[in-house]
Amino acid sequence: MHEPSGKRRKTSHQLSLPPQEQQLQRPPEHPEQAISRSSFFFSHHAPLVFSSYLKLLLHAAGLFILILAILFILRVSQQEMDGRVMQHLQELEEEKLQCTQSYQENQCDLYGHQPFFGTFCNQWFACMNRDLRGVGRAKIMMTVYGELVNALVEPLTIKAMLAICLLLFGIFVGSTLVF
Repeated sequence: MHEPSGKRRKTSHQLSLPPQEQQLQRPPEHPEQAISRSSFFFSHHAPLVFSSYLKLLLHAAGLFILILAILFILRVSQQEMDGRVMQHLQELEEEKLQCTQSYQENQCDLYGHQPFFGTFCNQWFACMNRDLRGVGRAKIMMTVYGELVNALVEPLTIKAMLAICLLLFGIFVGSTLVF
């Protein structure tokens, strides 16, 4: 009944457990493998993780500001375009009223078929019956955008344009290299 000195005798509760559960009951071999949440903040990976999240946050904020600026520019240009279209419609309406007035003053109903008054009466009649719904919105839009670009570019000098380009390039490259 003598037991060897290096071996331990198994107790009854250890004999009844399957081998997988016996391994789960063992304490970890290396204590640093059992990392808790609080020890993560003091690990050597924490600065990398925090800087990655900070980089993501800054890029998301920059993208959000860029999208807001683009939406603001589009909204303002749309309002400007609508104002220009209304102004153009008012000018066409005034021109139409002048044509109607000239057509009636010169009695084109009676003398429209004569050679001298015929060309003028036909022009006034065409002007009078013009459809105002077919306003060239695309032409007005291109005019507005052309004026906008000219207003932004004309006051800039070559030195200012180069400074702006270098600044934008520095921001994009710098934001990537910092992290």
